Amino acid sequence: MPAPLAALLAVVLVFGIAWAAMVPPGQVPGEPNHIGYTQSLAERHAFPGGGPRTLSTEEDVSLYFALRGDVSRNVLKQPAWIKAPERRLAAIRDLPRSDGGGYFPQGQNPPLYYAYETLAYWAAGGSFIDRVYAMRVWSVLLLLVTTTGAWLLAGEIFGRRRLLQLATAGLAGLQPMVTFMSAGVNPDSGTFAIWTIVLWLGVRILRRGLTPASAVAFGTLVGLGVWEKATGWGLVPAAACVLAVGWWRLRRGLTPRAAVSLAAGLASFTLVAGAWIATASAAGRPIINQPKVPPGMTRPSLASLHTIREFGSYVWQFYLPKLPFQNPFFGTNGDGHRLYDSWLSSGWAAFGWLEVRLPEWMYPVFGVGSAVLILGGVTALARADIRRRVDPALVAFLLLAVVGLFFVLHWADFTYITLQHHAVEQGRYVLPVISVGGLAAAGTVSLLRRRWQAPAVGLLLAALLTLQLASLGVEMERYFV
Repeated sequence: MPAPLAALLAVVLVFGIAWAAMVPPGQVPGEPNHIGYTQSLAERHAFPGGGPRTLSTEEDVSLYFALRGDVSRNVLKQPAWIKAPERRLAAIRDLPRSDGGGYFPQGQNPPLYYAYETLAYWAAGGSFIDRVYAMRVWSVLLLLVTTTGAWLLAGEIFGRRRLLQLATAGLAGLQPMVTFMSAGVNPDSGTFAIWTIVLWLGVRILRRGLTPASAVAFGTLVGLGVWEKATGWGLVPAAACVLAVGWWRLRRGLTPRAAVSLAAGLASFTLVAGAWIATASAAGRPIINQPKVPPGMTRPSLASLHTIREFGSYVWQFYLPKLPFQNPFFGTNGDGHRLYDSWLSSGWAAFGWLEVRLPEWMYPVFGVGSAVLILGGVTALARADIRRRVDPALVAFLLLAVVGLFFVLHWADFTYITLQHHAVEQGRYVLPVISVGGLAAAGTVSLLRRRWQAPAVGLLLAALLTLQLASLGVEMERYFV
């Protein structure tokens, strides 16, 4: 293992464990329900949705003692977490664990992440709180996969240029929301890891050629993406691009290897993704998370021209001011500010249940910094293209992955707004492509003269570490001061 990667992984692990230990149980978005899903698999050996209670008695009582009441989204109320005597938590060890598993929205999620977490749940034993911290640390290990995948991805793009690999992996592993979400019980951590490894494998195939083994690995991982979270379906167009281009390039040689490789990739994806479709259908569960349809309404469909027109209007108003002939959408306000409010503001630093924030003056700085990295990445790409060093298929693959993710997210948000007048987009949902952001950061660094590249990467890492410490500081102030 290269020394810079080993050092970076050590730092990422330390911060991941710090986040896992610092945040009180239940204060990661959706964490109580995600814990309940894991407990339902571990104790009831069944998906949630059919149990007598939403959460088990053990979890309800444990979180009450841990938090002394619900503080989620309430910035005026602080829990007495640090004052909760350990003996009180020890006294609730024998409460029922298997009477949960009732309905909650996250119970519609695919089960891969929760099956992964049952290993830590069973291994930890002890009290409920012991098991929660064990599951969090187990989740942090997925952050190491994300960081390593970003390093390998940069290696395929830039070659063995350690500074550029360090910049890419550093942003992927030390971006505060990536660390925060990966250090909680939440399937986002697995989504970050799977997407990053899929992007690396896709670029590797385009660089080195499609083989039956690489096609199987690639198709299987894309299939596992839909077992992890519904956003995994956003990888399918990009994956199809990789297999099609790989097959076409092999086809020039008129060898049977082309057909075998393509068939291996398609078959592996079909078997893995099809297994989830069959499992969901047999269990009477939706294949993807969907809001309930109110009486008298129908679910939006891309087969309807009216729906396509309304969806286009929604996307426009998400990013740009409303045009005079457009109908206003709930949550967009017609001003195009959701680009900032949803993606940038909550995508960099919005902890707890998004109510724990850094000083407000920092968020425009994040916006400017993000714009600089994106423009720098695009400029580096344009310069490389002028010199004919960029594979168009590689650019198309990464672009399709980003567009596929955003389409899935926007369609889900549009559906919820249409049926329930409830916007669901959060900045953390775009973080599966954080490694592409890392590539943009590395591309920006590559524009500098050689002697300035090392100081620039050092400055980037110093900024990320400072931001990590500041974020942990506001968490400490929120819950313990």
